[in-house]
Amino acid sequence: MCDITDRAGVEAVFEEVVTDLGGLHILINHAGITRDDLLLRMSKDDWDAVIAVNLTGAYHCAQAAQKHMVAQRCGKIVSLSSRSALGSRGQANYAAAKAGIQALTATLAIELGPYDINVKAVAPATSPPR
Repeated sequence: MCDITDRAGVEAVFEEVVTDLGGLHILINHAGITRDDLLLRMSKDDWDAVIAVNLTGAYHCAQAAQKHMVAQRCGKIVSLSSRSALGSRGQANYAAAKAGIQALTATLAIELGPYDINVKAVAPATSPPR
């Protein structure tokens, strides 16, 4: 376990996994937090925290994983996005992070596909308000 906002910690954990298990075959970027509020009241700390965990954390993990997957010439990266990536009241930070996940995923699919690394995002919908 590690703090995915800490790049050095992420790299150390991935090295440990590869050493202990002999390789890395799948990464699931699932970590996420919310700090909901309307943009006019959203603090910079709440914006930064959500972007750091939900987007930058996925970047750290994908970058650490792809190094090993490229060397193996195989792997899968699955990242959790959200229907909120298209916009959601009171979730400007979360929506921006999840839209970033979709763009990161599309870019990594292009970059890593030639190495037989499959990169996808899953975007679950939330239940409609009652």
